[in-house]
Amino acid sequence: MILYTENPIGSTKILFSLISEFGRMVGYKVNIKKLKAFLYTSNELLERETRNKNPFTITRRKIKYLEINLTKVVRDLYLGNYRTLKKKIKQDTNKRKHILCSWIGRINIIKMSILLKAIYRLNAICIKISVTYFTDLEQIFQKFTWT
Repeated sequence: MILYTENPIGSTKILFSLISEFGRMVGYKVNIKKLKAFLYTSNELLERETRNKNPFTITRRKIKYLEINLTKVVRDLYLGNYRTLKKKIKQDTNKRKHILCSWIGRINIIKMSILLKAIYRLNAICIKISVTYFTDLEQIFQKFTWT
């Protein structure tokens, strides 16, 4: 669950009561120690007070949520997600290039295992990506398909 709040100190008691009530109704136990949060403030006193009064972890850089690296600074979303995606795609294609299969089989490997990851990231993170990124992916796919 992703939640944005303007008053983190005052709203945490209400939030935890709602989470525990939801967990009681559904039958889940929510581990409050695993909760993570970003704190967007320039006030050092408020930041220290929030860190001391809340039982959850306040991270400084990134949170991994459903295989997406959420970063505190928007410009780091590309580095944290799309650059690593390209690396993973290269690793997957290098790992599978020795599989003996037909041309159609290689296309199906790309469709069923590699493109799903890329499409998920593209839908989950709506940021502007350069055309060169997509041409690089296309070259990786072509190299895998034709070798």
